[in-house]
Amino acid sequence: MSRFQPIKRDMNYLFPPSMSDWLPEHHLSRFIVEIVEQLDLKPMERAYGTSGSDPFHPALLLSILVYGYATGVFSSRKLENATYDSVAFRFVAADAHPDHNTLNTFRKRFLKEIEGLMVQVLLIARTLGVLNLGNIALDGSKIKANASKHSAMSYGHIKKLEEQLKGEVKKLMELAEAADNEKIPDGMNLPDEIANADKYAELAQAAALCAGNVRKIAGDLLLYGSSGLGELRHPELQFGSTIMPAKVNPVLLEAAKGWAIGAEHEAAKVTAYAFEGQLQLNPWLPFLAEALLSCLDSLSRALEALARIVALLEADEARIGRNLRSSNLLLNLLVPRLGYNRVKQLFRELPPGTGAADEAAYVDLIAAISALDRAEVASAFEAQNATSPKGSDR
Repeated sequence: MSRFQPIKRDMNYLFPPSMSDWLPEHHLSRFIVEIVEQLDLKPMERAYGTSGSDPFHPALLLSILVYGYATGVFSSRKLENATYDSVAFRFVAADAHPDHNTLNTFRKRFLKEIEGLMVQVLLIARTLGVLNLGNIALDGSKIKANASKHSAMSYGHIKKLEEQLKGEVKKLMELAEAADNEKIPDGMNLPDEIANADKYAELAQAAALCAGNVRKIAGDLLLYGSSGLGELRHPELQFGSTIMPAKVNPVLLEAAKGWAIGAEHEAAKVTAYAFEGQLQLNPWLPFLAEALLSCLDSLSRALEALARIVALLEADEARIGRNLRSSNLLLNLLVPRLGYNRVKQLFRELPPGTGAADEAAYVDLIAAISALDRAEVASAFEAQNATSPKGSDR
């Protein structure tokens, strides 16, 4: 037989337990809730509109802030976590869990009102004979000795104490503002940076978008270097076909495309893992981290391979010229001279199968039906103009 008392974490209750039963009768949280419930919060209540979802009551949010500041908890994120972790905070929050944005927004929106209401809370507590509200001394350092001599305070003493408490409350609000402005949230048991994996999904989606562009560019370069077009010459980086001596394997482009596809695949896994889990817990974070690192590594390799091949590719200008002259695509070079609509009409007027294989005859034909000077058409159709980024203005 064990000499220790049994541990009963999984014990079921016949009736749901009350949080109130788990707090001592004179607990600070009970005291603050009772005082806040007596305050006039109607001006705050009227500030809320009637549209949208029902907001948290100002009394609940104010109680969380007052109890938090009285116990040295100033960060909105830490206050949010406390509504899950602390029985006292759960009692103050009535088992609700306002998130840190709600608490921070409430504090900033009603800053002046909260300062005044907190002074009221402290004054009421002092009037009831409380000398310390949590970590807040209600005597005031300058008048503490005098206050300790009298069980009842005069009006003048109360006014002096009120001014002193206003200064104390202002310091508390400055501490809250500083805590919420810290880049690293203070004292969080489960940081949002870990509990909320949305940012990892966003990073993975951005990486997937970049990888998709690399895959598209690599695919286009493979097409332009294929035997069908042959407008790009790939460097011979490894031995080609044993039966086609002239074949050059585009290994770097294929590698870039393969790594890009891998990055997209890993990014999809990151997104899937990020939206798993329940409440604030996500047990898939190790898998998410592995997939994200793999995604970024694959993307880095894809970009490196693409950069290497772009520096080594050569354009076959003669082949580009022949390809252009075997089709009517050269007509697009006349857009700066004739306009889009007229060139579109020329495509329709040309007989089927017309091409620029016979360049002289093609130039004569286009000059005749477009009313342009033959020399102007010939100049527009020069290969250097077709391959220049500025087109016929080169």
